[in-house]
Amino acid sequence: MIHQRYAAASRVRPRRTLTDKREASRWAVIASTVICLGAAGCAASYDGVDTIVEEDLHRHIAFLADDRLEGRLPGTEGCEEAARYIAQQFGRAGLRPGGDWGTYFQNFTVEVGRKINSATRLQVNEEKFALDEQFAVALGTGNSKGVGELVFVGFGIHAPELGHDDYETVDVAGKVVVAFTGAPGRAEETGLFLETSPHGKFARPRTKIETAYGKKAAGMILIHSPLDYGDAMFAEELPEFISDRGRGLSFAAVHLTASAAETVFSQAGWNLAEFDQKLHAGEVISQPMTGVNAEIEILVEPVEKSTANVVGYLQGKSDEVVVVGAHYDHLGLGGTGSRGGAGEIHNGADDNASGTAVLIELAEACHARPGGMKRTIVFVAFSAEELGLLGSAHYAEHPFLPMDQTVAMLNFDMVGRSKDGYCAVGAGESSREFEGIAERVNEDLKLGLNLEISDGGMSRGSSDHQSFLNREVPSLFFFAGLHDDYHKPSDDIDKINFAGTETISRLAFGVLARLDATTRPKFVAAAAPANPHGGSARSDDMPRSSRPWFGSVPSFGGDVDGVLFDGITEGSPAHAGGLQAGDILVEFAGQAVHTLEDFTVFLSAHDVGDTVDVAVLRDGQRVEAQITLALRP
Repeated sequence: MIHQRYAAASRVRPRRTLTDKREASRWAVIASTVICLGAAGCAASYDGVDTIVEEDLHRHIAFLADDRLEGRLPGTEGCEEAARYIAQQFGRAGLRPGGDWGTYFQNFTVEVGRKINSATRLQVNEEKFALDEQFAVALGTGNSKGVGELVFVGFGIHAPELGHDDYETVDVAGKVVVAFTGAPGRAEETGLFLETSPHGKFARPRTKIETAYGKKAAGMILIHSPLDYGDAMFAEELPEFISDRGRGLSFAAVHLTASAAETVFSQAGWNLAEFDQKLHAGEVISQPMTGVNAEIEILVEPVEKSTANVVGYLQGKSDEVVVVGAHYDHLGLGGTGSRGGAGEIHNGADDNASGTAVLIELAEACHARPGGMKRTIVFVAFSAEELGLLGSAHYAEHPFLPMDQTVAMLNFDMVGRSKDGYCAVGAGESSREFEGIAERVNEDLKLGLNLEISDGGMSRGSSDHQSFLNREVPSLFFFAGLHDDYHKPSDDIDKINFAGTETISRLAFGVLARLDATTRPKFVAAAAPANPHGGSARSDDMPRSSRPWFGSVPSFGGDVDGVLFDGITEGSPAHAGGLQAGDILVEFAGQAVHTLEDFTVFLSAHDVGDTVDVAVLRDGQRVEAQITLALRP
């Protein structure tokens, strides 16, 4: 059990003294950093700030981003070792355990992927095909069933703007579509749809599957074209179902070998090789396969692992609480979420060993304050952020101290790659009491940071503070900017700006100290755009999306049929249509919604300005609404 392995590390005697160097620094700063808060009528001191040093940040990041931990994927030994290390550092910083059974660990179970049940089947008329020998389930597919007459749709490409539309002459609603892999000209390495061309996406299996699903097909069979593969032998190889995250599309899509597909074509009186040649010559020959029917049933099982948040606290003088958090998990060996290098260790030095290191340093700095803290400070290293903010959602549901006593939350994610002193402080609009606080600390401590009091669209939905905003807890999000190594194996320690990380850590400590001296911040519901996926990000050099905006913040936890909304962004199309937090989306534009992936595909099939009918379950009752999709502000 994971808690037993964690428990041994949690029995760490808290360290009561600092090094001589830090003692000297701490007492030196006490005399020089007592600052008046003006109209608030109270005072805040920054004593303890000089215990934050880049040498310690380097030590923490070096441990957490070491290859030995293999990317800190939840449920792996590497992630557990990271958690044990954090617990040890919390103990040495003087934090008391705030987890289960008197330990630092708050245990929970996460779904890290899916596997295919052996009962998954494909049958065409009376012919049954063998799983993993003749057919395989397409990546990204979840529990689903597709039954209907077969309709051949050529390459399954819908690109009328490029002069190619395999769906123009056929109605595929309620039918199982059959398409070849590849695209016109690809066998000769010519044409519009080469993988290296801007339009190469149209030839990818995922694009073809989403196109068919968006056109209300009942299912899809992707045939391995011998001409596309270049060799009949390769057309017999099936892709491995790589376990991904989420529940997948509720759309039955499979790959079929060329030899197995010959049986399907013969039942329509067709010759597979002849059709393959015509398609690669550029002909569009979409048509029903009259008299040929298919049944596809895909059964998947969740792959669950145990993991834990690491929780420690410093007792304050009041019953009010401030939570300080950062996620410590990452992508392991890649897979879903990786932007390259699947199978390689993703150390996540910036994302988010850097934020975890800052968390540890803040714990030590708070403990160094001779007068202690007015409020109780709960420090949480969250697991499973990359899987959808699951660790912070679990903590928000099962807090160490009641959420109604939690007055603020500070979150740190990717704070290790600051350039030119840049630091974004996001979500500040969640309380008016946050106004000017970071700027004041920056000035008081002469940090010289280039602050952005917003964060280019990262305020909401992008990291663990969202779980607290959903509970109406005022929150601040510290972020040092996106970079090309994001979610790649190249996010390693050699790229970290340790001096910049120290400066951001000192800013954060100053903000925490000033918040501790203020009255309770009042929550303000802000009209900020919501990012629907945890762990995603954009930067100023990334083009703003022209895709339609809905304005919901989906839940990534729980097991519901549909999409549970943790929040609805004020001022968004969903808000204007009357949708509410707690609603479960079950229908979008006439199509049943079972998973978040379903919703994403259906939404992307529409344009800005479209008005769509949706249905949600609210307190068990069906509620219908019309939503006019807009451009994200």
